[in-house]
Amino acid sequence: MGLMPNEFWSLTFFELAAISRGKVNQDKLLWNHTSTVMSLMANANRNPKKKPSPYKPSDFNPYTEEIEKTPQGPTKEQIEIISKWQTNKVSSA
Repeated sequence: MGLMPNEFWSLTFFELAAISRGKVNQDKLLWNHTSTVMSLMANANRNPKKKPSPYKPSDFNPYTEEIEKTPQGPTKEQIEIISKWQTNKVSSA
């Protein structure tokens, strides 16, 4: 993370988590650039007879699948569980 030991140990958990998230976001931005360059190089050397469709940057970006698989909201099961919590109807099973 680029922190000295005394800097690391002086951070709270939430400060450390914020730094970590920042590093991951920076890595994602760098991969956007890198995957674009990689697709450009691959398309320049692509044989159109073997691969008729061009490469996309998402073909080379390791974070693309993570973004596509991220759920966009709570499921029906999660909503039911939360509604039980709010009305104190949780059973101790």
